[in-house]
Amino acid sequence: MKRIRLCAAAVAALAAFTVRAQTTTDTPILGSHGVADWPTEVTRRPLTLGAGMAEVYFPVNINLQKNEEGKPISSNPSLYFGLTDSWMIGVRHLVGLCYSGSSNGCDRFYQDVSVDTVFSLGRAAGLDLGLGLAVNYAPIAEKAWSGEARVIVRAGGGPLALTVAPTINFGLNGRDTRTKWAAGTFDVGGTYNLVRPIPDEISSGGVVKGENREIISVPGTLQLQLGPTLALAGGIAIEGPINPSAGSFGDYYRVPVSAAVIVTPIRWIDIGASFTYPDLLGKTANNTDFRSLGIFAAFRI
Repeated sequence: MKRIRLCAAAVAALAAFTVRAQTTTDTPILGSHGVADWPTEVTRRPLTLGAGMAEVYFPVNINLQKNEEGKPISSNPSLYFGLTDSWMIGVRHLVGLCYSGSSNGCDRFYQDVSVDTVFSLGRAAGLDLGLGLAVNYAPIAEKAWSGEARVIVRAGGGPLALTVAPTINFGLNGRDTRTKWAAGTFDVGGTYNLVRPIPDEISSGGVVKGENREIISVPGTLQLQLGPTLALAGGIAIEGPINPSAGSFGDYYRVPVSAAVIVTPIRWIDIGASFTYPDLLGKTANNTDFRSLGIFAAFRI
């Protein structure tokens, strides 16, 4: 409990410092943030939406696990709004809406919800720096609450962009009794992410035990702009529980990878597809049987 209070206090202090910073340095990082001037190139996009802008991201995710194809089919949409040119808030989902029914991997239709905010702190040495804070209620079936803090470092502006976002998720209730989901992310569109759940489940003696303890994730995403309207993205991460009740991080870490293609026919819309191996390497399942296909669109106004 003491650790939870310390984590929460640290996050609150960072948030307060950042909000004060917005009042003095509220200027765009990569040029104008308006929809009329929004870059079609994802490698040139800022970390946050412009003041008054809104963005809806809607993916459809299809499980392609061997012998379980299409079980389930889900979508985890997000909606973000720019409060200033360097501060946006939003609602996101980790699994979101599950369409396939209880016989095909969905224990309920509405799975989880998360409130998220991103602050752009400025630019130094060619790098954009940001801070993300979130509160997750995921999954709803477990009534598991968790907090999240992430540092976002992005180098871009040309044909290549690299985003690294080390993230810590900490449980807020039922640390030893609730199986929670943390958010695993890859930077797909600059201001929206490919999001998937990281379950806090450890295997000890063949038994899967759920916990609401700290999870760390360090994702990196490389984007390649092939033209004004076409980009590719590839991501890799390392993630796992920091202090499981049995064993250590080295016993349970996993390495997901993902690839995506993004097309921007006009400034206010992206369409694309992604392919993800959520557990390709590491100490858990580490095989290619676990995989998923995503088809998505993002709209900005």
